[in-house]
Amino acid sequence: LVVGIGLFDTVMMLLVAHDGGGVATLFRIIRLLRIMRLFRLVRFLMQLYLLAFGFVEAVQAVFWVSVLMGVVLYVCSIVMVRTLGRLPDTDRHSEFLHAHFCDIRTSM
Repeated sequence: LVVGIGLFDTVMMLLVAHDGGGVATLFRIIRLLRIMRLFRLVRFLMQLYLLAFGFVEAVQAVFWVSVLMGVVLYVCSIVMVRTLGRLPDTDRHSEFLHAHFCDIRTSM
């Protein structure tokens, strides 16, 4: 519909270009209305911008949660190595605990 009005506007401007009367003014108004539809497009782009900005904020939040969880895992593995990985050999579970909690890399 908008493309058809634009083509009609162009053809009529060519036909009445020499007249310069009220019809030309009417077509200028129609042309301004076509420009006004760009503002509607900007409104949709603003919503698209907000959506993209929301995704960026979500990625940042997920990144920092991952960093925090990594730190928690590291601290917990240190605690497990210091407590369970150093049990005496007389404990009946010492072989299993030593296999899983002998160093920080293994316990993580």
